[in-house]
Amino acid sequence: MTKIPRWGQFAALAIAMLVAGALIGLAIAAWTGDASDSEPDFVSEATSPATLNVPTNGRTLGKADAPVNVVEWGNYK
Repeated sequence: MTKIPRWGQFAALAIAMLVAGALIGLAIAAWTGDASDSEPDFVSEATSPATLNVPTNGRTLGKADAPVNVVEWGNYK
């Protein structure tokens, strides 16, 4: 078995780090993409019920006979 010189070990480590950095950079670029390519799938700005024309009544929002009810519960202990 031949021993790899110390400079060869450093060179291999440097190449591995460059390849890993390039792959991480490409993954981040592909994940974030360009915002001008398409419309977002979510509402990016806060909207109030008044701008959505949704009826409000005290602590409720929307119609009482809506097919979905969302209940939020939190415990701040």
